[in-house]
Amino acid sequence: MKDAEDEERLYRAIGEADDELLERLERVLAARQSADAGAPDPQLSAPRAGHTKRRKRWSAVAASLVFAAAILWVVNGIPFDPGREAVYTASGPVVDRPADAAPGGPASGMTAAPRGGETVYDEDVRSAIDANVDPRTEYFVAIDIFANGVPLDAGSDGTKAELKRLRELGLNVGYAEAWTYAGAGERETYRYAAGFLTAEQLARLTPAQPYGYAVRFAVNGDGSPVSAEAGIRTDLN
Repeated sequence: MKDAEDEERLYRAIGEADDELLERLERVLAARQSADAGAPDPQLSAPRAGHTKRRKRWSAVAASLVFAAAILWVVNGIPFDPGREAVYTASGPVVDRPADAAPGGPASGMTAAPRGGETVYDEDVRSAIDANVDPRTEYFVAIDIFANGVPLDAGSDGTKAELKRLRELGLNVGYAEAWTYAGAGERETYRYAAGFLTAEQLARLTPAQPYGYAVRFAVNGDGSPVSAEAGIRTDLN
């Protein structure tokens, strides 16, 4: 009896959703039930009337939840796609390039690879932090991960393990994309480890042994800054 009462309360709560949504849902369910009625499965026994009613009720509840989720995603400007990759973009102020926005080479202010447990910062990143007084600002930076003085590939197990560890610490890190020249006039896209981090988070960004970090603003093959608009993928696959 308690289960039936709980079902009834939940159904009534769902019933308070938009009437148009439910009407559209009922039409879909009616069409599906009509199609199913024309091809019954002889291996299945006929369910009890009460069980059938509850099963239809729960089918409507589940379908309405999925439908409502799809509408909410579209209203917020995101197409409904259950397989869509998780993407993070900052909602507040972001800095993704040097203060003067002048093209430059990667890691221009670094003279040596970071040692294990050490984080080194490009001069452009330090200057951008010094020039900004808003603590809410997030800096969109590349995080080059080294092991024993050697840079790791973005898809390596070591890079993934460090990014996962940083995410477990609550930091918004993942993969971003940039492009480089692959031939005469041809461009090739590649991914790299990146993050949206505040000045406070950057100040205490500490790698686990034996890794070291080099933090910089990313640039494309022509020296143009990589924009923060595309965000970072956080699925780490």
